[in-house]
Amino acid sequence: MQALSFSTLFHSVKDFVIFSFKEEEKLSEQSRFELKFCIPLAQGEKIINELRYMMTFDSNADASGRYSVRSLYLDSPEFKDYHDVLNGEKQRCKFRFRKYDVSSPKISLEAKHKYNAAISKTRLWLDAADMQAFWNKPFEDRDNYEFFGYNFGRYEYSPLVTVFYQRVPLHDLSGEGVR
Repeated sequence: MQALSFSTLFHSVKDFVIFSFKEEEKLSEQSRFELKFCIPLAQGEKIINELRYMMTFDSNADASGRYSVRSLYLDSPEFKDYHDVLNGEKQRCKFRFRKYDVSSPKISLEAKHKYNAAISKTRLWLDAADMQAFWNKPFEDRDNYEFFGYNFGRYEYSPLVTVFYQRVPLHDLSGEGVR
């Protein structure tokens, strides 16, 4: 695998909004069901204004009710993960590095698993040096890296696309777990 610099991989990509409803699955803290919609920004703002009466902003949101999400998605040279989605595979996984706060040194290494309609994540929190070290030597013995190292080595994952967006994180006031 080639050496990568985190700062050069995370670019700004704008002009779209992702609007999602997430209902937490009661069986596992990591499992949930998601419905996502890509809608025009103006329509998203109207929906958010209506939801404010039933929901509250996440504690991570800034004064405008948003926070930034930067993701670096990975895939194999054969685009395994992409083809799993196109082929409608019921059990699949995708890998990404994700940064939620530009001022924080923390980076999340995530595997997002889909089993039929249920979603779960395997996540490790790293700093930039840890990310670089993992990328350069994914099989080196580190706590909790075995799953990621195995998959990165087996499928020869490399950077594919960087996505940047502003998330409006809302939680329901009733405590039912809708986000």
